[in-house]
Amino acid sequence: MKYRGPITVGRFGKPFGYKGEIKLVSEIPEFRKFRTLRVQLPKLGYKKLEIEYFKPAGGHTLIIKFVGIDSEELARQLKGLELLVDADELPPTEEGEFYFFELIDAEVFDESGSLIGKLEYIETTPAHEVFVIRTREGKEIMIPVVKEFIKSIDKDSGRIVVKLPNE
Repeated sequence: MKYRGPITVGRFGKPFGYKGEIKLVSEIPEFRKFRTLRVQLPKLGYKKLEIEYFKPAGGHTLIIKFVGIDSEELARQLKGLELLVDADELPPTEEGEFYFFELIDAEVFDESGSLIGKLEYIETTPAHEVFVIRTREGKEIMIPVVKEFIKSIDKDSGRIVVKLPNE
C-alpha cells in the first residue's frame, strides 16, 4: 500500500520547562533521521520547524526543542497539534518493520485463514501497541502487537494474520 501526503509522526503535549522545550508523543521510532518537520497551525497553514535537539522522556515520549521556539509561551502554542512529514520523506523500513499508516485498512485473518475484519487503527499503550480491528458485523476486537498474537504482516498486500487472544 503506497501512501502519499502528510503523515502524523507525533503529537505535541505540554511545554517542558521555560526554554521552549515541549513534550512530544512520537508515532515513529527513528527521529534522528529528521532535521526539519512541519506543523499545521490553525488558520495559518503549514509551518516548517527545525529540530534543535531532542531527548527521550520514557516510552514514546520525547522532550524536543525547535530552533526559534525559545519560550514556554511559544511552546504552549504547539500543544495538541500534530507534527507532520511527507510520506516519501520517511526512511525506508527494514524487513519486517512497518509504519502504522501502512497497515490501516489491512485485512486481518485468523490462523485458519478466515477473515476477521479490517485494521481500523493502532492504539499505543505503555506496554505495547494494540491493533484495533473492526469486524464485518461492526464489532471491535483488540489484539496486542506481540509475537504471541501477530503471526504475519504483509504490508504490501495489506494482509495480517493473528492468533485471537481467546483461542
